[in-house]
Amino acid sequence: MKRIKNYIILLLAFLLLCSIVVNLIQMREPSPLPIVGTFLHADQGFAGLYLVFEHDGSFAKYRQFEVPERGTYIPAGAGIYTLQSRAGDFITQVLYRGEHIYMLTPDGKIMVFLRIDTVPTFINVRPR
Repeated sequence: MKRIKNYIILLLAFLLLCSIVVNLIQMREPSPLPIVGTFLHADQGFAGLYLVFEHDGSFAKYRQFEVPERGTYIPAGAGIYTLQSRAGDFITQVLYRGEHIYMLTPDGKIMVFLRIDTVPTFINVRPR
């Protein structure tokens, strides 16, 4: 009888441990989406500035009905990407956190971009 009690206690302890492990796995943060997609400057509405990141390491910065400024991006650390224009007239870094991108402007201001799509999307401009 005492042996059965010990087995039951061990079984319950094992099941409790399994339950804790499963809960910890479910509670951890989901892995973030890749940076690929379309982002809109938060303060300017849909007529504002867009950033588009593509799978091939290229990006575009544009306003609707204007010619996109193109360049490349490379990962530079945990959520940090270096952007360089094709013309070579600017190099900057952006911080990517979930649904937001933070870009430091040359005059020291921070621009916040919100993800509007996980697909690279060009609105009222030619993509290439």
